[in-house]
Amino acid sequence: MGACVLAAKAALRSGLGLLTIHVPSSGYSIIQASVPEAMASVDAEENYFSCAPENLNYSTIGIGPGIGKDSETVIAFAKVLKTIQKANGN
Repeated sequence: MGACVLAAKAALRSGLGLLTIHVPSSGYSIIQASVPEAMASVDAEENYFSCAPENLNYSTIGIGPGIGKDSETVIAFAKVLKTIQKANGN
């Protein structure tokens, strides 16, 4: 979660308007305490990324650092990439 907190703080410092962070359920309290100005999307799994949020209607998406290599994470990551490619017409 440390990498996620650092990335979130860097994103906020860049001047973006709204930041939504998708985290495993065990990371919710850490994100809320460390980056309270960010919106939190909570994954169903406790310790890893297992599913993409339903609404990926964002202007920019950052994935990682520290995303891990769990098999469900790989599948969810592929789904995110396919959704982004469809939205961009690729």
